[in-house]
Parts: sequence; structure tokens; C-alpha cells
Amino acid sequence: MKNRKKKKEKEKKKLAKKIGGITVRLTAKGGSQGKLFGSVTSKEVAEQLSRQFGVEIERKKITMDDIKNFGTVEVECKIYSGVAAKFYVLVTSSDE
Repeated sequence: MKNRKKKKEKEKKKLAKKIGGITVRLTAKGGSQGKLFGSVTSKEVAEQLSRQFGVEIERKKITMDDIKNFGTVEVECKIYSGVAAKFYVLVTSSDE
């Protein structure tokens, strides 16, 4: 039992190392003032993590406020007990 837990923790640390510091790119519609029409949620970030990097993370494990402006935001993902990774979300205009 203890071995299995250590193995799982080791896998999660490896995953944290893989996503730590990466930039997830999203496009969204918005106005000329730099504000989005709506917002980018953790669900959309999780979907893009999967598409762009092949990493499956539950949206509940991604701690962030909804993104309402264009630009780059630092996001934290709590992968496992005591294991977390920080990465970036870049939101650009889909009009470009």
C-alpha cells in the first residue's frame, strides 16, 4: 500500500514538472479595451492543456479566477497532496 502511494506521488511530481512553467494559449472574442466578451474558465484551460500538451487535469484542480482580460495570467494547479505546479495562460484576441 505504501509503495503504491509513493509511486503515485512520484508520477504526480513528474506531471507537475512537465506542466510547470508552460504557457497555454487561448483565443477569445473581446472589445477594443482589452476586455473579453465573457470570461475564460478553468474548464477551458483544462481542455486546452489536454489539446496542446496531452495532459489530463481535472478542472477542479486548477485554482484560478475567471480571466476577463486579454494577456498572460499565472495559474496554479494542485495535482496531488503537497504537489502543485504553476503555469501560464495567454489569452489573445480571436480577431487577430
